[in-house]
Amino acid sequence: LSGNKLSVLDVTKGIVYTILTTNKSYSPVGSFKDAKLLATSERGVFVATENGIWNEKKRVIPKENTGQLRVFASFSSNIYTVDKENSKIFKYIPDSSETFVRKEYLVKGVEADFANALDMAIDGSVYVLFSNGEILKFLEGRPDAFAYSQVDPPLRSAQRIFTNKDSEFVYVLDKDKSRVVVLKKNGEYQAQYRWSGMQDVVDLVVTEEDKKLLLLSGKKIYNIDLK
Repeated sequence: LSGNKLSVLDVTKGIVYTILTTNKSYSPVGSFKDAKLLATSERGVFVATENGIWNEKKRVIPKENTGQLRVFASFSSNIYTVDKENSKIFKYIPDSSETFVRKEYLVKGVEADFANALDMAIDGSVYVLFSNGEILKFLEGRPDAFAYSQVDPPLRSAQRIFTNKDSEFVYVLDKDKSRVVVLKKNGEYQAQYRWSGMQDVVDLVVTEEDKKLLLLSGKKIYNIDLK
């Protein structure tokens, strides 16, 4: 999500579309062979493929520098990935030639098990979501306080997480309970939104300015009004 533009990846065709949240009109941005994941930032759209990470038509990170890429996000001008096999977070910083230099994000001595990591969101802090609903939060490579409180029923599983620098809250997709749980950025419970079609949702985006929770399900985008 960038302003009122939402980027969506059709993994079956490898095509990225830009959708205007104001009227839901869309247009293709580009096509990428073996596309798997998508992230957006101030530098535009990044697409993770079997052959590395691409920004529009230019490959900015080769495959040998990404490992087994399954968790992927971007913030500001940087790209972040979770290496689940080696339990590391990598931060890729653009250099003068518009390629990216990789460095470990966690500071020396900080360790975590990312084997079951599913998704990541970044607002300056890095939030890593796990399959059991756990969220680990890091700030400048160090653990930051984040603990659930008053979530009923408790989060026992989750699939996607969303927040950004413009969001006051963190949003977690829990398809098992057909809901999106809203948390403050310290983990405190704020609200939850239930919908019977949540089982088929594959991703979520929130625009708090417009008070909209957008849910991607199949080829459709549904919206729930935030209260």
